[in-house]
Amino acid sequence: MLLCIESTTPNPVIGFFDKDIFVWRSDTDNSLNKNDLHDHFRYGLEACDMPIANFTEIVLDIGPGGLIATRSGVSFANGLAHSLGIKIVPVRSLDLMFYHKVEKDFERVITARKSNNGNFFMNFFLANRCIGTMRGLVQEALEQKEWLNKECLWLGPTPAHWLEQGVPLGMTVVNYCCPDLDVFSSFIRTQQYKDAPRLHFASPDGQG
Repeated sequence: MLLCIESTTPNPVIGFFDKDIFVWRSDTDNSLNKNDLHDHFRYGLEACDMPIANFTEIVLDIGPGGLIATRSGVSFANGLAHSLGIKIVPVRSLDLMFYHKVEKDFERVITARKSNNGNFFMNFFLANRCIGTMRGLVQEALEQKEWLNKECLWLGPTPAHWLEQGVPLGMTVVNYCCPDLDVFSSFIRTQQYKDAPRLHFASPDGQG
């Protein structure tokens, strides 16, 4: 049984994944305290009537995202992994977001999350392979990568200046703010997951 943890926003979600499906997920229960991972976890164990020892691994979003929320999720995962004697598969938000399903395939994909001062964290994927990670202003990043006005998909919060001035030519925008449990399900089925390091102790990805 895998425990999937998405805690890079103030409203974390977790899921129990076994044999290619989620057997329980917190994002389908509106009665839960939206910002308490411990509450989610306890409720899930009770709902599934399963012992905590059933978990064999934790798949954890390590950010970048909200600083406090991300650190809380990492601390929760580290404590649980230590107590159960299991390992953590850390995965970056920008890598998870790549698995968000869209209707059309794109050769160029940008996954993005907001940073500060108008900057974004961005991953650039070409033909399903990440070719670079940047933090900065969107316009400058597109120019540096020579992707401005080329057909590509943006998976992330819509930059404010695009709302005011219009989206660049060739850009398809999916306003997608953070990973959800569905992308964990897709990620777990990939070679990237199989090849990922298994750690006793995880750390948050870069913030700011």
